Amino acid sequence: LHDALPISGAAFAVEDQPCAAYPALTRSPMVNASPDDWLAALGFCQNDAAFLAGLGDLLNQHGRYQEASEHLERALMLNPGLKGAQLSYVVALAGIRSEERRVGKECRSR
Repeated sequence: LHDALPISGAAFAVEDQPCAAYPALTRSPMVNASPDDWLAALGFCQNDAAFLAGLGDLLNQHGRYQEASEHLERALMLNPGLKGAQLSYVVALAGIRSEERRVGKECRSR
């Protein structure tokens, strides 16, 4: 039995027994939880691909691409078929590349 929970437009498969924090963080009013709220639960959810994918997606939304890529990479190691995590990982990598280009332009203009 697999459910799909929408997190900012992406659907992440939820394992039969997700970490206890995941359902609480994805239900109203916690659906608007900050990345710090999610990071506080990370110790309990290190092996939950859906949680890590949701955290990575949320970090992307906050422009924290490097952090997002690390959690999304772990999610994909745990569950390579997680489509939402695949897409969010691409977004994180593009965000990192964009930041690198911006910093490079600033350094060259000095």
